[in-house]
Amino acid sequence: MEEVKDEFFLPLVEQIYEKLKKEDCILTEANRWRKPSEVLIGDEEIKKLIPNEDLQKFLGKEYISEKIKTKKSVLNKLGVRDFSIDDLIKCLEKIEWVKNQNWEWFVNLFSYLSKEKFSDEQLEQIKNLSIIKLEAGELTSINEGIVFFPLEEKVTYGFENEIRVIKKDIIEIILKQGNKEEILEFFRELGLKKADPYEIIENHILPVYKSEIWK
Repeated sequence: MEEVKDEFFLPLVEQIYEKLKKEDCILTEANRWRKPSEVLIGDEEIKKLIPNEDLQKFLGKEYISEKIKTKKSVLNKLGVRDFSIDDLIKCLEKIEWVKNQNWEWFVNLFSYLSKEKFSDEQLEQIKNLSIIKLEAGELTSINEGIVFFPLEEKVTYGFENEIRVIKKDIIEIILKQGNKEEILEFFRELGLKKADPYEIIENHILPVYKSEIWK
């Protein structure tokens, strides 16, 4: 249809597109036929983060089947679109689901995010997401308070659970990645801070004990 140039046939082509938009004409990864608006194009990286089953559960959509070899321009005209950052943000808002992911998943998530370009609004939304696993075990968002990088790569001080330090195991895995600098830069853009032990004790631990909140 994309190759039709004759003006005589163009209205017919447009009618076909409009008709197909309303039909279950796109094969999905789960081998089902669905409407184009219910199907997304996703690469292998995003499929590892958001499998087809979860995509359907969270957004009511599915990935297009790899069996479909149609030109992307044709798919777009029908209404099939790429998986977007906004789609990812909606999935990451499912906190209980995020909690169940392993460290490797978090590393893959940060690797994926480090390659993307965000609008100011999207970046703020990401800062509100509880996607940072702390040394104490819980998940948090950047906007809930300052999060620190691990104090030292090979040293444990014993008070890491008392403050908001990102899980050391995650950082150790990231440091072995080929794109580690991109991921660390993304963390800095997100708002993670580097701090030495003295600064943390003086400004974060002592105030807690002085206020007797620790009791």
